[in-house]
Amino acid sequence: MRWVIVPVCLLLSFCDRMGLSKNALTAILGGCLEVGATVAAGPRNSCIDKAGVLAVTLSSTVFATTLHAQDFKDEEGDRLTGRHTLPTIFPKAARFSMMFGLPLWSYALSCIWKIDALSTTAFVLYGAFVGIRFVMYNTVGADKQSCKFYSESKYCLGAHRVKLTMGSYYGGPNAT
Repeated sequence: MRWVIVPVCLLLSFCDRMGLSKNALTAILGGCLEVGATVAAGPRNSCIDKAGVLAVTLSSTVFATTLHAQDFKDEEGDRLTGRHTLPTIFPKAARFSMMFGLPLWSYALSCIWKIDALSTTAFVLYGAFVGIRFVMYNTVGADKQSCKFYSESKYCLGAHRVKLTMGSYYGGPNAT
């Protein structure tokens, strides 16, 4: 075990310099919590199945690749304290990643979940709306509002994740 800890610490140290460790570690923690919640929500003595693993993996990946949305609103404070976040290291790229990432993730997840065209359209348009806000409006107040919209989009992700995993437990369309 001690031979694993040293490379992991070095990797996390490098990632922290690149502003990535917070996103990755938060996504891992979120994934662990989701696994526990998925197992607890299932039938008695349940195990996480393929649909549950897929749901946890996807939501953790989405979270890891979009979590920096919460860093825009305090970018100035992060700069003053020397904290490394994606918005302080790559300000323009981080904003554009939101503009392209949110609608792309929305579309990809809609296809994976096989939701109807109307819901897919609404999901993608909302992701585009939120992503474009991060690029067009970059004041602290606007970033706070964009972050609130981003947080609302996470609730949409959560609702669809429940549909995917619970459908597998109770013989729904995504049962495996």
